[in-house]
Amino acid sequence: DEQGNSLYPIIAWYDERTVPQADWWSRTMGEAETYRHTGLPLGHTFTLQKLLWLRETEPDVYRRMVKWLCVSDYMAYRLTGEQSMGYSLASRTMALDLRSRRWSVEMLSHAGVSADCLPALQPEGSLVGQVTADAARQTGLRQGTPVYVGGHDHVCGALAMGVCRPGIVLDSTGTTEAELTTLESVEGHLQRANLAFCLGCHVARDRYYAIGSILGAGSTVGWLASLLWPAQEQGRDQALQALTQAAEDSPPGAKGLYLLPYMAGAGSPDRNPTARGVLAGLSLEHTRADLARAVIEGLAFELRLLWEALDDFGEQPLTRVVSVGGGTRNALWNQ
Repeated sequence: DEQGNSLYPIIAWYDERTVPQADWWSRTMGEAETYRHTGLPLGHTFTLQKLLWLRETEPDVYRRMVKWLCVSDYMAYRLTGEQSMGYSLASRTMALDLRSRRWSVEMLSHAGVSADCLPALQPEGSLVGQVTADAARQTGLRQGTPVYVGGHDHVCGALAMGVCRPGIVLDSTGTTEAELTTLESVEGHLQRANLAFCLGCHVARDRYYAIGSILGAGSTVGWLASLLWPAQEQGRDQALQALTQAAEDSPPGAKGLYLLPYMAGAGSPDRNPTARGVLAGLSLEHTRADLARAVIEGLAFELRLLWEALDDFGEQPLTRVVSVGGGTRNALWNQ
């Protein structure tokens, strides 16, 4: 608000309360037009949908709001008293014009949202300000410590792993398995608007990225591990280890058993949030080891489809994969 006090609990990116607002956007503007401005396939996860939800559901909160900040920018504000946002996080608001790297007049006008409620944009790594005396007392940080603009998580991971030029893909495996590659330009992709991948500003200066994901990849492996090797008896890590060891005992192809891994919906390149998983070829001869292998192989086949689509989508053929995240600890899965 005007005094700098927070007004409402954070709405997590995956919170589905904003689905009706996304549906309204789809009917009134459409996915292709939205993509041509923002590089984002229309979804309920983005900032503009949350602002619309607040306006419709919490009008008193919305009326008092003078600024919206993403989480890392709010943290920087609390430390410094200054408000700003990096381009990579702004790329996830559905309010950024990707060509100009400015707040989109078209998107904000359609939403009926004023650009004044969004902070100034700066490149990641720019100085936000210094830790104030009050923040120093609260945190133990030294007063005057510089605070810099942060970036989106997968994109910062790409910078750390050197995925800053076309032809390299970052495989980031956790709850979801995300695939990111660098682009020099997005103009052609924006015009075609094929919606297969999300586009955004890289934290590497003057570059962009394309990202797609397998929804619920790590969650699917964890789900089966807890189902067949109950976590309450062994612990989650032990259950995952038991699943991996069992999968090694099943032959390649899992005796004809195949899992279509859409437990959390289908991600890139053919998005369908209502898609669901299919276990095909199940017979009385199959063991839980075969089920374990079918899950890992199903995710691997899905990843190959995603990589082939990303290879066609990008500016150069993919020649190298850099893998990060919890999935890297599973040698069989990586193999």
